Amino acid sequence: VSIVKKGKKTVYTAEDPKRLLEQADENRRNLEYSMPELLSIANNIVKKPKVRFFEGEEGIKEVYRDILRYPDQKMYAWVSESMMTGFDSKFITEYYIPKRLEKKIWAEVIASDTPIGKAFKRADTPALRKTKLLGATEFPLSIEISLYGKDRIGFMSMEDKLGLIVESKP
Repeated sequence: VSIVKKGKKTVYTAEDPKRLLEQADENRRNLEYSMPELLSIANNIVKKPKVRFFEGEEGIKEVYRDILRYPDQKMYAWVSESMMTGFDSKFITEYYIPKRLEKKIWAEVIASDTPIGKAFKRADTPALRKTKLLGATEFPLSIEISLYGKDRIGFMSMEDKLGLIVESKP
């Protein structure tokens, strides 16, 4: 279809259907011309990160379960007070922590310097954990972030009820 403005009116006219083939050929030539550059860009991306998204408390638990799949390694975490107080404490105390200890997954943790954070820190030694407390106002933590398995980052949000795992070698 060709479109021509004539005053206040727009006139539409049917084109010869062979024009579609001409346009397709032109598009193909442009793509062939650009292909080496496009391939060069694609080859520079070594491996795209793999991202998995989980909803609800079960989704958050899936991130914790993924951490447990990497025994005898250290994990690094920023722990939010909302995860310490608002998440399924039975899952954490009766499943996650015992399994983490069994699998010898050491944790280096940053938490807020609050009464809850201080209580968390006092339990460091039996929990194979070393906690650093930071000022709650200077470094407010609303989500939990865990670095583990040499190529994974887990995000857990109690407020949004979601878990996210990003897997990327770089």
